[in-house]
Amino acid sequence: MPREYGKAWFSMFTDEHFTSQLNIDKFLYMTLLGQPSLNYAGVTPINFKRWRKAIREGDRMPSELEAKAALIRLERNDYVFTDDDTGEVLVRSFMRRDEVHKMPNVMLSALRAAAQVESPKLARVLAAELTRVALPAINGVSEGTKRLRLNLERAHRDAVAHLGTLSESAVEPFPEPFSEDFPEGLPEPFSEGFSRPGETEPFTEGFPEGSVVVEVEVAKSPNADGYVGGRVRARPATRTEPPPAHCSKHPEGADAPCRPCGDARQAQTAWDAEQKRLTARAQSDEVRQRAEDRAQAIADCDICDEDGYDRLTLCDHDPDTAERAKRGIALIRETLPKRAAQ
Repeated sequence: MPREYGKAWFSMFTDEHFTSQLNIDKFLYMTLLGQPSLNYAGVTPINFKRWRKAIREGDRMPSELEAKAALIRLERNDYVFTDDDTGEVLVRSFMRRDEVHKMPNVMLSALRAAAQVESPKLARVLAAELTRVALPAINGVSEGTKRLRLNLERAHRDAVAHLGTLSESAVEPFPEPFSEDFPEGLPEPFSEGFSRPGETEPFTEGFPEGSVVVEVEVAKSPNADGYVGGRVRARPATRTEPPPAHCSKHPEGADAPCRPCGDARQAQTAWDAEQKRLTARAQSDEVRQRAEDRAQAIADCDICDEDGYDRLTLCDHDPDTAERAKRGIALIRETLPKRAAQ
């Protein structure tokens, strides 16, 4: 069945990382979600002419180079992956966010589309995503139900085999797309909108040391992993100290606008966001681990019920507790007469 709309969860527009992206990047991401050519695996062919029309500001049409730069930035943040050799673009978390696994026929279409991917790079990313999407449960004994179940299982095997074989030739970290168009690195976008032709220069110093790519999870998303989640490629190690707020030439700050200083501020903002995410994840992992430990202790205990109670008392899962209590009571009773006699 053809797609007629794309889902955009409310949480996308309150997520600190997504909303802090450049407007052109956010517009392009939303444009990709709304492409009729985007299949249920999240893959679409490159079509700069159509995309540029969709993301223009009034009469101002962004250049093809600006659209390419936006795709590079989206890939650096794990939103979108592009293979300019095969002409394919993958919206990485599309299958989970669009909840294709909840509709068997749609999931079947997604698996068949995944088995047609030509890019080794996209195959590696999509294979990792496919491990996080469960096949829909299909109940029933009718011939149609049995046939659909068999078709799903066969399509899943074919997709996994195709992606696994194709991804063997992918090398991580992945080479960025359109590298020939940006031999000196990405130009800095104009701060009030898209970059102005002829008025921006490529970075001379590149990104400052300690720049990080942030892995994002969106709160209240219907998916456990939000918009991006698990890493699918090699990452530079995150530094333990915050990166400088200014470039090496202006350690105390600059009076005039400085592109490397602006990039340094962005790196520091990204680092701060990463620290908040790591703290939140650690707290979440701690709570989850305590819950798992308690559930395991209840399962292993022969004393308490399924809620962890021994009659009306919260169970400590210690089989010697009752005996120790009896010995304690007996000792108390033994000493009471002696105290009364004294």
